[in-house]
Amino acid sequence: MQARHLFWVLVRDRVGPLLRAEGFGGAGQSWRLEHPSGNAALIQVQRSRWNTADSVQFTINLAVASKVVWDWQLAREPGRGPAARPSALYANDCPLWRRIGDELGGDGWWTITTGMRLEPVAASKPTVGPGPRAVAGPGRA
Repeated sequence: MQARHLFWVLVRDRVGPLLRAEGFGGAGQSWRLEHPSGNAALIQVQRSRWNTADSVQFTINLAVASKVVWDWQLAREPGRGPAARPSALYANDCPLWRRIGDELGGDGWWTITTGMRLEPVAASKPTVGPGPRAVAGPGRA
């Protein structure tokens, strides 16, 4: 099975159900846990822009969306609409966000390659290093 398909299987069949069991809502690569106050915890899976069909690198971004800050951002960016909620944010829109690898001392990314088994990926820590751009080099898309 190609790496890009394995990535979606991992997210759909492993990550999504795990987060839903903990009370998060969402789909695809983005989940949220909202508090009655309007604040929200965000978990987003970010794929590298240098992925290919046979090699997919991804990391996880964690964020807290403050209702107060979100209301302030909406006042500054009316194009997002008055009904927008913190769950509409990307993790890096939030003042409180981190990439999971930050806690490991670098930029942490997992790699899936065509034909590999997902169990080792699901149970592993990310590889800490300079990130996919440094490996891919400039000009590679």
